[in-house]
Amino acid sequence: KATVSVLYWKKVGNREGERKKMSVVERIANCHTESNEAADRRWAAVRTIDTAFKEWTKDASSQVVVYGSVALEVHLEGADTDLVCVTSSGFSHNFFRAFPSYLRGKPNVTSVSYVPAMPPLLNAVVHGVQHDILFCFIPLGAPLPPNVNLNDDRYLYNMDEPSRRSVGGPRLVGALFERVPNMVTFKPALKAVKLWAARRGLHGVRYGYPGGVTWAAMMCFTARRCPANASPDTLVSTFFKLFEGQGLNHPISILDDLHGWQKGPTDEMAVLVPFPTPPGTPVQMV
Repeated sequence: KATVSVLYWKKVGNREGERKKMSVVERIANCHTESNEAADRRWAAVRTIDTAFKEWTKDASSQVVVYGSVALEVHLEGADTDLVCVTSSGFSHNFFRAFPSYLRGKPNVTSVSYVPAMPPLLNAVVHGVQHDILFCFIPLGAPLPPNVNLNDDRYLYNMDEPSRRSVGGPRLVGALFERVPNMVTFKPALKAVKLWAARRGLHGVRYGYPGGVTWAAMMCFTARRCPANASPDTLVSTFFKLFEGQGLNHPISILDDLHGWQKGPTDEMAVLVPFPTPPGTPVQMV
């Protein structure tokens, strides 16, 4: 079982005597935050892809939306960046055929490869950072608004199935931001649990364990059962208490109720703990 100790004191700032309480969980999370140099490379890579995508679509309203652990600010150094290229221009039929070669011609792009998954995606290494790139075509017949809000259900109308699946990740991140009572304490708590899982080989969908989105939903489930001012230590402690006794066939939901929850394809995998998620978001299974 995980144990959490009491607070320690840490100096912050340059003012004499100024101190801030920081929990052990916060200390652990801070020790595993990527360096400023690595963060600069990561966002330089996102800007490179965003610029290339705008150029390729010949549409300044086309945009790259970052989601996953990077959007939640709980990623570890060396983590992949998940993003989706979104456009309302009529290029949906040849994105995966034509955009890879265009992106390869840009500086600091090491490799670009197509992955025939569902939804399909590109794996690209830009500025030394690995990216998983999805694509979404929104048939608006007009330019996209700045900072398009993919949690707006109206964008799902007339969207093809691969695009609907591609926006699932960003929509789930948006749902987490809406439902977590306190993001300040949520982030270090989630990061600590992900570290715990990674060091024990319990992290990653490809290995049959929860992925980043699932751990985030589990921590959200925990945070919604704690006071809004609960410390990161309390969230982590409650997390292990909750899931130590969690029954295998009981849905773990971040919704206020289970009306309209999406059930997973049980004929494709053995579902141990179903995760009901908001409409238009990926179905996560543990």
